Amino acid sequence: RQTGFASNTSGATVAGGLLILGQQVSDNQRRDAPSGVVRAYDAITGELRWAWDALRPAALEALEPRMAEVKALLDVSHYPQALERARALAGPVEAAGYLPLVAEQRFQQGWLEALLGQKAEGAGRLEQAVYDAQAGRADRLQVAALNKLLYVSGQLKRYDDAGRWGRLGEATVRR
Repeated sequence: RQTGFASNTSGATVAGGLLILGQQVSDNQRRDAPSGVVRAYDAITGELRWAWDALRPAALEALEPRMAEVKALLDVSHYPQALERARALAGPVEAAGYLPLVAEQRFQQGWLEALLGQKAEGAGRLEQAVYDAQAGRADRLQVAALNKLLYVSGQLKRYDDAGRWGRLGEATVRR
């Protein structure tokens, strides 16, 4: 975190076991800066439970069903079709600039590439998904990407990398 980058716009409210904060983010500090949103944290553990952005662009809303289609195709083992759709989403998702969604797209595409035998390409994309998820503060997605990256690294006989990804996953879970 950078000092002065984000600040609360009101006092915290506790409701239903959640600590709720409104925040603003200083404009023009970083191109990939998160938006100022209302966030709710578990009052006991501090875990982020949800974030709401009243100004969320419609482009993001339109991309989410397409990402859900990729996940559904993956779940029913229609890997080639899922990969085709994931690749088609890469440009629009990156243009939207919302890091958690960018990480999700790269995660799905990387895992699908690995499943379809393109393990080295998949590992590279999964690694980028880890970094995007971390930058977007999407811890659960980061751990999921690390889990798949650890597996693919093992398949590629990159055991030192696999160990490093495992340790990073453990650290992310502990955070």
